[in-house]
Amino acid sequence: MANFFAFAAHMTVLFYVPLYYQAAEALSSSQAGMRLLPAIAGAVSGSLGGGLLMQKTGKYYWLTVSAYTLSVLGAVLVVISSTILSHVGISIGILLTGFGNGIGVTTSLVALIAAAGSKDQAIATAVSYLFRALGTVAGVSVGSTLVQGRLRRELAKRLTSDDAEEIVRKVRESLEFIGTLPKETREVVRACYKDSVHMAFVLAVGLAVSALVSAVFIKERRLGR
Repeated sequence: MANFFAFAAHMTVLFYVPLYYQAAEALSSSQAGMRLLPAIAGAVSGSLGGGLLMQKTGKYYWLTVSAYTLSVLGAVLVVISSTILSHVGISIGILLTGFGNGIGVTTSLVALIAAAGSKDQAIATAVSYLFRALGTVAGVSVGSTLVQGRLRRELAKRLTSDDAEEIVRKVRESLEFIGTLPKETREVVRACYKDSVHMAFVLAVGLAVSALVSAVFIKERRLGR
């Protein structure tokens, strides 16, 4: 369950941060993609660092709990920073979520294998990857439902022109269409996107908290050297 919720939270953030930058901040796709580099750096360094710490200490419980605590803090920072339009805050937030998830994915796998024993190591590893994949799909899917529903309602409420329904349809189909709109309408649409994507970030916080709660129930077992 820690794997499921952690990957759901992390992938929700990774999926919707670029959408936030493109739709709400008018950045290009390449610029939005570059701003995901802190998350990648955090995930790689977290996974490597978590493995080295486990090798040195032979412990994983508090390391796992601390990792998912970082993920919660990172997701909260993304929510706050997206509200106050702080690009630096979002970068630090995704760095923390990536770092925490990088550690957690390593330590939770070791915890699962330690609990299952060498006989069921292959099955335990397969189950771990299964729940990571399920969490990824669930997080992005639920996030999409929340974002699209909120976006549709906000656009319908804020756009008052005669062609409002056509604008709503085209905006939901293509981000490029936003750039063709008149300035006033364009600003309204971007504000609607900002509020809508915010829902996905709030969801990520809830998922990260669920991962942390799940990690609390992990049992510490002696690791062989």
